[in-house]
Order: sequence, then C-alpha cells, then structure tokens
Amino acid sequence: MDAQAKLDIDFILADQPDNPTALYLRAILLARAKDYRAAHIVLQKIDPYLADFPRGLYILATVKANLGQGAQALDAATKYVARNPADLDGVKLLSSMYLTAGQIDKTVELLNAAVAQGHVDADLLYSLAQILIRTGQKQAAIQRLEQATALAPASIEIRELLEKTRLSAIGADTSLQPAVRSSTDAVTEATVAGSLTLGDLEQAKAQLEILRQADGFSEHVGLLTGMTRLAELDLQSAAAVFRDVVQTYPDSSMARINLAKIAAMQNHVDEAERILNEALAVDPRNRLAATTLASILLGNGLSSRAIGVLETAHEAAPNDLELTTFLLDAYTTNGQAPKAITTLRSLSQEQAASLPILAVKARAQQAVGRMSEARETYLRMLTVNPTDKAVRLQLVAMLLAAKDTKAAQQVLGDGLRITPGDPDILASIIRTELQTSGVEAALTAAGELARNTANLPAAGNLRGDVYLMAGRLSEAADAYASQLAAAPSSELTLRYAGALYAAGQKLPAYTALEKWLTEHPNDIPVALSLAGLDLEAGRFTEAEPRLAGVLERQPNNPVALSNLAWVYQTRNDPRAKALAQRAYFLAPGAASAASLGWVLTTSGDATRGLVLLIEASRQLPNDPALQFHLAYAYNATGQKDKAETVLRSLLSAHPYFADRAAAVRLLDTVAGKR
Repeated sequence: MDAQAKLDIDFILADQPDNPTALYLRAILLARAKDYRAAHIVLQKIDPYLADFPRGLYILATVKANLGQGAQALDAATKYVARNPADLDGVKLLSSMYLTAGQIDKTVELLNAAVAQGHVDADLLYSLAQILIRTGQKQAAIQRLEQATALAPASIEIRELLEKTRLSAIGADTSLQPAVRSSTDAVTEATVAGSLTLGDLEQAKAQLEILRQADGFSEHVGLLTGMTRLAELDLQSAAAVFRDVVQTYPDSSMARINLAKIAAMQNHVDEAERILNEALAVDPRNRLAATTLASILLGNGLSSRAIGVLETAHEAAPNDLELTTFLLDAYTTNGQAPKAITTLRSLSQEQAASLPILAVKARAQQAVGRMSEARETYLRMLTVNPTDKAVRLQLVAMLLAAKDTKAAQQVLGDGLRITPGDPDILASIIRTELQTSGVEAALTAAGELARNTANLPAAGNLRGDVYLMAGRLSEAADAYASQLAAAPSSELTLRYAGALYAAGQKLPAYTALEKWLTEHPNDIPVALSLAGLDLEAGRFTEAEPRLAGVLERQPNNPVALSNLAWVYQTRNDPRAKALAQRAYFLAPGAASAASLGWVLTTSGDATRGLVLLIEASRQLPNDPALQFHLAYAYNATGQKDKAETVLRSLLSAHPYFADRAAAVRLLDTVAGKR
C-alpha cells in the first residue's frame, strides 16, 4: 500500500513540487519507514502548514524524538495533544516525553491524577512506575508494572523493568532466595538491583562484592552478577555467568531468560528459542519464559512461531489472564483478529468481563471492521469504570469517525461532569466544536467553559488552543500572551513560545523563553527547551551551561545527560562517555543507544559500541547517520565484510546525507581501494 502511495505522491510532486499535502504525505511515508532524517527535511519545507494537517504535529514530534531533539519533540507533542486529546497515540507520546524531559512534578501530578481516576493505560502506568522506582517506592512500582503488563503483555520493556524491580525489592521473588536470609543481605541485594536500575554501576559492583562475600555464588548473586555484566555491555561475560547459574541451579528460569535475551541481542534467534524452550519444557506454565520467547519471535517477524508458543502456554494455563491477554493481542496485531474473537467466546465469564480482556476485545472488533460492536465494548468499559479517560476519548474518536457528533458530545459532557477541569476532555470538546462547527463556535465554547470556575486553570488556555488547532498561529500567540499576562506559568510560556516558533518567529520565541528563564532560573522544562534550540542552531557554548544547570537540580535527567554528552563529544571531551552511558541506563531506547554506541566507538571502545549500534539500527534501519556509524563500528572491530555490506546499502538508498563523503571514503578503505 505504501509503495503505491509513494508512486501517487511522486506523480503529484513531479507536477507540483511544492504541494504541501503531497509533501506531508511523503513525510508520513518516510516516518513509517523510519527514515527520520529525510522526513525531517520534508517537514521543514511545510513548517507553516503543519498545523493544518490532522496529525502534522504528531508526525513532527515523532520525527524530532527519533532524531534526539527532545525539547522540540516535547513542544510539538504538547501542542498536538492539546488539539487532539482523543488520539491515544498522542497521549502516550506526550506522557513519555514529560518523564524523559525531566518534568517530574508535572508527570507525577498527571499520572497520579490519571490513576486516581481509574486510568489504566499501560504507557502511563509504566512512566509512573519509573518515577516510583527513582524515588524508592518499589512496591508501589511493582503494583503499577503488574497492571501495565496485564494491559500490554507484549511489551518487553515493561516486563524487564518489572522483573528488575522485583529483584531489587526487599523480600521479592523468594524463589530466588535461600530459605533463611539476613536483613542485611536483603538490603544489599536491593541496593545492587536498585543501582543497576539507575545505572550506577560502581555502586552496584561494590554492593555486589559485599553480597558475594556473604552468600558465595548463590542463585540471586549469580543473577545480579550477570545483570551487572550485561549493564556493562559485556555480553560474553554476562552469558558465561548465566550459564554457570544454570549449571549450578538447573531450575533457574531467570538465568535461561537472560541467556535468551543475550542471544537475541546478537541476532541468534534460534539459540534464544532453544534456551527458552528448555525452560518451558521444565514448566509449560512459565508465563515470563513464554511471553519473552513470543516477544523475541514477534520482533523478528516470526509471528506464526510466536503464536504457537503462546497457544501452548495458554493451553497449559488457561486461567492465566496475562497469558490470555498476550495471546489475544498477538492474534489481533498479526492478522488473526477473527481468531481472537473466536477465542474470546471460550473464556470464562470472569475473564471476559475483565478490563484487559475488554480492551483487547475492542481492538479485535475494530480490526475486523465491527465498529458498532467495538463502540459497545468501549461503552461497557466506561460502565465498569466511568473515570477511565483513555477509554472515553477513544470512544469519542470512534463516534466522530461514525459522524455521530451528538453522541460524542454527550460522552464528553459526561466526562467533564465526572472530572471538571480535565484538560484533555476540555481540549477534546473544543476540537469537536472546531471540526463540526468552525472556529467561531469553538471560541464561543471556550469562553463558556472558562466561565465555569471548576474548569480553571486549564480552560484559560482554550482560546489560544482554538487558534492553534485552526492553524491561526499569530492569533494563538496573542491569545496565549494575553493569558500569560493574567496568569503567568511555565506551561503557558512554552505554549506561547511554541506558537511563535511555529509561526516562523524563532527569535521572539527564543527571547520569550530566555526572559522567563531569567526570572525563573530553576524552571527545568524551559531550560531544556532553550538548550534544545541552542543545539539545533549549533550554539554549543550557550547550551552547555543550561544543561549543566539542569543536571545540578536533576542529576538523573536523561535528556540533559544525553544532550550534554553531545556537546562534550563535539570537542572530544572524555566526560561525554560517562554522561551518554548514564543517559542510556536511565532511558534505554534507540536514540540513547545510538548516542552511547557512537561515543564508545569513537573513544576506543568499538566492541561495546557495536552492540548498542546494532540494537539501535534494528529500530531505526533507515537512519543514514546511524547506518554510517554502524559500518564504522564494524570496520573498527575488524568486520570489514559487514561494514562493506552496510555501506553499499546505505549509499544506494540515500543519495544525499551529511556523512555521505565520509561513507564513500570508508567504503574505499574497507573494499581495499587506494
């Protein structure tokens, strides 16, 4: 479908090379293909028109996030969610960005309110769990992660954090502990695992040595040792430790699971499958082994094998709600939604009525085109939990798609009565008015909502939001400026500057942020936004003190760590390595893996750097800079054939990119040319 769409778009652009709609559609296709740099170039051409497209700001936020431009991505995501609060993708993106951008207080406020209202979105629960872990509330984090796992059983990230947190909690997972443990040992074990979670390897190793002297090579000591070696990216040593654990403790499923993860990281999928099948042969009901294996297989396009694993595990443990949800989700997302619906009919009444099963049921109904049934399922979920905002907004989106505006407005009105002043519901009301009745009607609705004091302070921003949604950027900036004068706040300053920036007034936007930061020097979101603009413009001298200031107040802020590492790396400052490593531990992902991988490779540690660059390239296969860095690392580790293969593919697929000349020179070197 994308191939045909590309042909159609190319046909239009051949005749109308500046057609905004065609360029926007091209950017979407490039983003889908994960060619984020090319997508960014196209989006820059239509910057003045992005607000006119339904998902323009969402695409912009996604692209900038994958290019490591965190502050700009956060700004775009904030504006997108203000306009499209019913879009769950946007809500998920923004919630993760709040955490990553270091807006801890705002994140806690948002997520705690959501949980209090019965909001059970998996990504939001995952974000909240991350904060709870950082603040030492590990049992609460485990609870949230267990809820998140039930809602998103296919998420490897959530499962890995859950298992790591269980290990770090005192008394957790007693199957990994001797019958009698001293409280000192338990505290030390918790400290080791907690240090690993926060990326403090030196503390982890010091505490692990204390534990080893007390307990010898117990199962939990072996697991923590292997996890520490894994955190150091020493895959060979980590695998050796986990093999020793399996040999000494043959029933250790966690050791086998970690061995399989290492094999998968090295692209040895068959080996990972063999190891986990050994664990499942011992215990066919082992949910973690089954779901880990299924996730690895799904991630490598082996959906039929993955579904077979899940079906076997489900047959062995038919009452395991988490396994059932995972299986149904795998059916739905891999072209077998009818089978999911058939399986749903065989569930017990108790299982079928659970919210995780109802959620996957609605997705399966949507996948097979049974939209009215899906709407009924969402209504049933709201009946069970009327404060679930994510379900309410999803239902509104479906009603609007079905042109049932009156029903959508009723659902939103009910939501506002339950949670007055909720910013997402307020924004959805305004968006609905704008889509169905135009700008003036939306402005009238904004005024009425703002007159109800129960809706303040969020309703005070709605007038500016209406103009922003309508693409009338200058009027949006004026409205935000007026509200900012009446009720100054960091959020309004960011909205005001964002509207100016989107309108092409980059210097006034920068000045507004700089003025606010001068008056409020401890405002971390604004400091990060300013630093992001500095980095985008190559003003590294200006960005450095802003980022350093953020880290003085939030030493574990991953965006500040990663961006300051970037600044240091531009001048070969050895401090770049430690900062990039800490950023990766705190917020693992493609961007942070690519950054740390390149820093390691260019600072004489290409073996470890290559592991990270391979990991990042799986997620960003069409990023030309990343592919060049991957080829460079292959060459640096003596794997010239692999370097040549990557380079030839890169140069063929990307005629123009910043590192092309360097890539050509490297190809000449690895191919033996002079």
